[in-house]
Amino acid sequence: MSTRTNRSDRPRGTRYLGAAVAWGAVVCGVLAVPAPATAVPVGGDQVLCAVGQPCIDNLYQTGTTIVVEWKGDQEWDAYNVRWSRPGRAETQHAVAGGRRGSFRITTVNPGVTYTVKVQGCETHVLSSSTCSPWEEASITARPNLPYGPDTCKQGFVWREARTSDRVCVTPSTRTATAEENRLAASRRQPGGGAYGPNTCRQGFVWREAYAGDVVCVTPASRSRAHADNAAASSRRVLG
Repeated sequence: MSTRTNRSDRPRGTRYLGAAVAWGAVVCGVLAVPAPATAVPVGGDQVLCAVGQPCIDNLYQTGTTIVVEWKGDQEWDAYNVRWSRPGRAETQHAVAGGRRGSFRITTVNPGVTYTVKVQGCETHVLSSSTCSPWEEASITARPNLPYGPDTCKQGFVWREARTSDRVCVTPSTRTATAEENRLAASRRQPGGGAYGPNTCRQGFVWREAYAGDVVCVTPASRSRAHADNAAASSRRVLG
């Protein structure tokens, strides 16, 4: 889950001189003429981007890596990227210029919020580079998922109506489901019936916890299985 912070709204013209930065970063001098902020559509949404500086338009996590992507409102010669998290000082890195750019933070800590800043720079041969204000955003790394994307929230377990059934339910429902599987043969009509060999005895219906689930259960149990399926995504850690 990512949370965007307020974008930098400092006017252009701010002077950045003599900052201590990591090796390879572009050291900035006097900025250009001030420019107002404007709403720029990104991915169908209106994202507030200040004119004259990069605009972070994508910040997400893939595995244990956080990826930040941005676009420039001009052809910048280079970009500076800074990132930090609680307990770690801010570090700065230089990224090649252009109209777009990206940066990756690897091996992130689960549940920790990372703050990323980007600025565009125009380099000069005989003087300090001219750089924009910083564009800033933040994201909180996902928690550990010991059982992968189907990890249930606390208080829920996999139903296991079949081996691959990973719908999250209460422990009592999983116990009841296992008992239904055990009693399945005794609840089928001997010799079959109108619905073939899986026809249920009177008073029982197919559970339908998944496509093809013909275990015979009470009508209340089938309704519960349908309700659990509908609530499945809300009971997973990732949702």
